[in-house]
Amino acid sequence: MRLTSLTLRNFKSVGDKPVTTHFKPITLLFGPNSSGKSSLLQALHYLSEILERYNFDPGQTAQGGSMDLGGFRNLVHKRDLKRAVEIRVDFDVADDLMPEYIERSDEAEDWFTDLVKAGTFEDAEPLLQIGGLSSRAKSAWVTLEIQWNSIASAPVAARYEVGINEERFAVCTSRPDQHNAAEIEELNFLHPVLRGSMDNHQGESVEKSSEGYRTDLERFIRTRNEPVQWDRQIFRPLPFTSYTGALPMLGTALLFPSLDLSLHGYSDVNAYNLRQMTRCLSQALVGPAEKLRDGLRQLLYLGPLREIPTRNHQPERSRILSHWPSGLAAWDALHRGGHTFVEEVNEWLERSDRLNSGYSVRLKEYKEVDVNSRLVRALREGRALDDSLWTPEELDQLPTQTRVTLWDESRGLELLPQDVGVGISQMVPVVVAALYRTSGIVAIEQPELHIHPALQVKLGDLFVNQIHGNNLGEQQSNNIIFLIETHSEHLILRMLRRIRETHANELPPGAPPLKPGDIAVYYVEPGEDGASIKYLRVDETGEFVDRWPKGFFEERAEELF
Repeated sequence: MRLTSLTLRNFKSVGDKPVTTHFKPITLLFGPNSSGKSSLLQALHYLSEILERYNFDPGQTAQGGSMDLGGFRNLVHKRDLKRAVEIRVDFDVADDLMPEYIERSDEAEDWFTDLVKAGTFEDAEPLLQIGGLSSRAKSAWVTLEIQWNSIASAPVAARYEVGINEERFAVCTSRPDQHNAAEIEELNFLHPVLRGSMDNHQGESVEKSSEGYRTDLERFIRTRNEPVQWDRQIFRPLPFTSYTGALPMLGTALLFPSLDLSLHGYSDVNAYNLRQMTRCLSQALVGPAEKLRDGLRQLLYLGPLREIPTRNHQPERSRILSHWPSGLAAWDALHRGGHTFVEEVNEWLERSDRLNSGYSVRLKEYKEVDVNSRLVRALREGRALDDSLWTPEELDQLPTQTRVTLWDESRGLELLPQDVGVGISQMVPVVVAALYRTSGIVAIEQPELHIHPALQVKLGDLFVNQIHGNNLGEQQSNNIIFLIETHSEHLILRMLRRIRETHANELPPGAPPLKPGDIAVYYVEPGEDGASIKYLRVDETGEFVDRWPKGFFEERAEELF
């Protein structure tokens, strides 16, 4: 899946007027300090906490490292608990099917067993074609409205909305007086995904069936004691069990506890068809949120202050996302990536047509030997080749350890990260993060920090190259989004230059191509009613179509001409 846009309302600096950011392979956020640029990154972390841990009131997040969101009171606009935070994420699912939910809990199985008395299982028709629904879902959106619940003294999901293929499918709401009670309040019976995928087992479209219902889902959910009216939806809210508020429990089918079928007109529905209805609703309602949760697990966030590893730094054995914000996970990735990955990093650090930083990374492998061992004694006595003193098998049994160092090309010196300038130690994590992932979101704050302008310019080529693939000139694109918060005019100037050169067929040998549709430039401004975000369009000649606010970046002419 690929995230396509993020919409915020009443979140941090964003006020009641919704603010939407459309993601491109390279998405750049500019603006003055404290304007609200970080709100976009923090919203993704907040949403990840909600979907991963049902945590609506987070402090530090699992993926944000030392980022402390400060809880819901700090996240809602102006800390006004009467407001509701709204977060909507749109994403593509064309290459990945929605999950299916088949297995049920014992409680649900008992419920279905009781329904057998209401119909004949053997005569049930397999009306709902779940696979068809899944394959027809090309895009989706999820909207969460989080509100302070005064009864529970905690924030909860007051509203949960799902859209499929750019059309709303359903809306779920929660009851303020019950923490884990929710209901499907609105349901789009005529959604094209349902109409297009549901035929009965004889191949006859349900739209032509004798009952007159246009979809199987409608057949089950409409109250059977009321006439069918196509000009409006006849629908009674369906309660379901949630973990907290209106958000369904992810990873499992919807559960409709103690549903009184006679009151809802389901007395003639057999158990099999009701199972299928539940599977269909679960896939369409739970599936999008689960896909979004899985997509956010691929969020890699690199903070603005990258920590320099200590001289005796030992890499973490497991991959810990919370270590990326400090930059330490980048050094660990060099340890784990082996010589192949180190060579890829050095391709960018060393080559004259790339960063040409004057430094390269070295991965040293070594074994620790006890000074009192037989091998050390033999070395001291000049008898190391005497097989009677030690065997190669003993050496092989010693664990191999690694150390990452930096090689100063001009002086021919091997140095630790603490022994080089701050700029290099800050830049290495940026390069590693850019090369480490080929999918998901790589969010980087101020990649230019402490880096010379000449290197800032060439970082632009690094990001451009990575959206096309690991090797320059590759035709296929990586499924990656770089979300970059920056103040660097040099970074954007290089990208504008590449757009102009691509259009004019004047790219230097090996330079990555770039088109206007590959980047999105946003300028975030604070305001009395909340932050606003302006999308600055770029044409094929590398010129801004929209005027840059306040005459920012006057130096652009030197790079363009």
